[in-house]
Amino acid sequence: MSRKLSILGIALTAAYFLLLYFAFQGRAIEILLMAPNEIGDLLAGAFGPLAILWLILGFFQQGIELRQNTDALKLQEEALRAQVSELNASVEQQRQLVEISRKQMEAELETIRIDRERQRKAAQPKFVFHGCGGSRNGQECTYSSAIKNMGSAVTNVAFQLQPELKYQSIIFVHSWDSGEQRRFEWRYHTELAEEVTNLRISYIDAAGIPGESNFTLVPDMQSDWRSVSFTENC
Repeated sequence: MSRKLSILGIALTAAYFLLLYFAFQGRAIEILLMAPNEIGDLLAGAFGPLAILWLILGFFQQGIELRQNTDALKLQEEALRAQVSELNASVEQQRQLVEISRKQMEAELETIRIDRERQRKAAQPKFVFHGCGGSRNGQECTYSSAIKNMGSAVTNVAFQLQPELKYQSIIFVHSWDSGEQRRFEWRYHTELAEEVTNLRISYIDAAGIPGESNFTLVPDMQSDWRSVSFTENC
């Protein structure tokens, strides 16, 4: 019970006892001569108001405690809401950190991929055809072109023509250095050079990885001199 209600209850009880004292002063002998049931009724009537008083004070005390408990629950609810808000903020912060880490990892992986691609391309050759001419010997015409490796040095270089021609000067080269130039000659089955031919140059690049370059040899049937153009297939 709260301090104020306790003081109020004690003060009213003391005042009530003082009132009873004055009410029954000098009547003690009469009370003692009363029958037991009459004494019980007297006591019940005398102390009934005190019981009602303390019952009312207890009711007010319960109301106070109920309000205090309600306030405490509200404080706990506010504290829980604050904790939930902090947790949500922490989760959002962690999510942002994870997103930043993910983007950083993706950027690093992209950098690694680009670097590997650059290294891969740097280790590959670059075959460049310079000019194409033909020489006639009787009824046969042999075409030739200079091929220069403008990229990295390669090994185990193999030339494969599809469809196969009547003659080709280079079939296999053990090694081909960077900047090295070689003469490639070939001869069609007909002197008119009417066949479109695919040339595949396979190799082992500077990084030890197998690769290939593909070209299309297209005879130019419109010119008087049957020339051939080279187109690299990407």
